Amino acid sequence: MNPPASISDRAAEIARAALGRPGAPKTLPDRLLVVDVERQNVALLEQGRATGVWPVSTALNGVGGAENSFKTPPGWHRIQARIGESACPGAVFQSRAPTGETWGGEQCDDDLILTRILTLDGLEDGVNRGAGQDSLERYI
Repeated sequence: MNPPASISDRAAEIARAALGRPGAPKTLPDRLLVVDVERQNVALLEQGRATGVWPVSTALNGVGGAENSFKTPPGWHRIQARIGESACPGAVFQSRAPTGETWGGEQCDDDLILTRILTLDGLEDGVNRGAGQDSLERYI
């Protein structure tokens, strides 16, 4: 099932608006994940149309690239690594390594990292790449 046109249009609009940023591609890639911080979702755009949309949780502190800010980094990124490909659903990770525990949905006060990890490499110098704001070094 394809997402509603409104979500698809909004994700494409967010992506197109970001094309003018330093480090951005010249045109939209064929496949692209777009995080909509305001609506707390991530859309997979394929050929400029959303083919999937999922809830996402961004940082409580807002958007920003500064080291130790605990903010969601802005701008263009590429996936540097995918971790947990063979992990079972609910596998708990710490420092990018499986702990051997599996979360089953029970109430938990911990901020768990579960099942899959995508590490992101910032593409914009001074925004999400470089000293003091490097997304990869921030373990984003």
